[in-house]
Amino acid sequence: MKRISLVLVTLLLLSVVGCSMAEKRLSARAVEYYNYLTGANSLTGEKFDSPAKRNSLTPEAEKARRKIAEELERARIEVREKSEATPKEISADLIEVSINGRFGVSAVPYMIEPAIVRAQVRWVWDRGQWYLYTSSEAEIEKYGEFPSDLTIDNASEETK
Repeated sequence: MKRISLVLVTLLLLSVVGCSMAEKRLSARAVEYYNYLTGANSLTGEKFDSPAKRNSLTPEAEKARRKIAEELERARIEVREKSEATPKEISADLIEVSINGRFGVSAVPYMIEPAIVRAQVRWVWDRGQWYLYTSSEAEIEKYGEFPSDLTIDNASEETK
């Protein structure tokens, strides 16, 4: 009996640690993504596309996507050069995450007076990395439907 209890306690601890590690990895990935969006880092957007989505693109679609990405990057650089403000980096302590199996969601609060809103981003775990989940046909086929109950409470908080 003692041995069964010890095994159960060990399994419980491993699941808690594993969940914590998965949340930390998702939070770190979300930091990269949000900082990419704000221009605080020099990553490219395609780095965040899931393997299923990337593999489903035709050569023509891939070429068009790369052209759009290059134009967006030029525009981001131009805005950064003309702006006197430095993009504010988002840190992990601002990000909320929730995970259900291979799916995750992240949110970072931002101000829309008089409330704080959390814009949620969907993620999928594949090949040892978190990727954006856009519900493309290829993603649904490979990973399945995104769990409808996987959200972060999006209720607005009144600002003080």
